[in-house]
Amino acid sequence: MTMKLIKIVIIAILLCSCDNNMSKYKQEIQLCFHNYMKHLADKEFEEGFNYMPNELFQYISRNRLKRIYEEIYKDDVFDITLLNPEVKEIEDSIKIEDKYYTLLSFKERTDFKIKTSNKSLEEKEQEIEVLNKSLKKAFGYFNVTYRDENTTFEVRTEKRACAILNEGSKADWKFLILEKDNLLLQKLIPKKLFNELW
Repeated sequence: MTMKLIKIVIIAILLCSCDNNMSKYKQEIQLCFHNYMKHLADKEFEEGFNYMPNELFQYISRNRLKRIYEEIYKDDVFDITLLNPEVKEIEDSIKIEDKYYTLLSFKERTDFKIKTSNKSLEEKEQEIEVLNKSLKKAFGYFNVTYRDENTTFEVRTEKRACAILNEGSKADWKFLILEKDNLLLQKLIPKKLFNELW
């Protein structure tokens, strides 16, 4: 009876330690992803680019990508604030050639605060109506909420990303946000994985 109890305890310890090892890389992914998104939210684009795969910059230079991000944040109509996303799920990683790939899903909130202007109340109301329609068309009807008290549109979206780690690297995960209309993804993600994305 005592020997059987000892075996059960040893098996339980082994299972717990396996679970901890399995989740360690997922914790690393979550931390790296948090840092990546925080740099982008804080407009620290160069630092954020360190969390993108180096292969991406064979197709678009860092300077060009930085200009694109700067243009997005220099919007004439809105002050844009990206809030820290909430990671919902991190799938198990798979190894393809010399890299590990992991898919993760997350919820993101972006605030679009309307910049103040000298427009009349009627003009402002018309502008809000037009902006409301265009944002709902772009992000989905139920994903956009207008807050009148601070003239801000809250846009909530659910997205997925691919985390990539070179074999031999430690806690240096890189990320690609998965969007159907991004043609570069086919060049950056192995065909085997890409075909399973959608």
